Amino acid sequence: MRALILAAALAVAGLAPASEPFLQHRSSLFAPETMAHLQTAIQDAGYQLRFVQPVDHGLENRGVDVGLYRVVLFDPPEVARVLDAHPELAPLLPLRITVYEDDQGIVLSSLRPTLLTPSDDPAVEALLRRWEQDIREILQEVG
Repeated sequence: MRALILAAALAVAGLAPASEPFLQHRSSLFAPETMAHLQTAIQDAGYQLRFVQPVDHGLENRGVDVGLYRVVLFDPPEVARVLDAHPELAPLLPLRITVYEDDQGIVLSSLRPTLLTPSDDPAVEALLRRWEQDIREILQEVG
């Protein structure tokens, strides 16, 4: 139980061990600023923002109050080339960062791309590691 609590604390601090499935970061900003900074950080990192899905609105329409809950979808610059060469990576794209609110504030979370490596190709491995590092940096940029 202590290991689980430690892993959760490290993940929230943005220090998730490599075995953890999620990259997480707690924002020190309010929700609107977090969303604005996140979208800017994604674009500044060279990724193309595709869509922001306001999941909370749909849940609220069903009577479920979850607070802030958004999924930000974005593509790496080489998305077309990657999908042409490696169609098995399609389930990983677009990349996404989920932004939600808990009792302690705003949390940004993303699945680690390297966890779902469907290929033994070293070039694919390197690409997924780069995407993961970029996501880490994007999360840290948000504040």
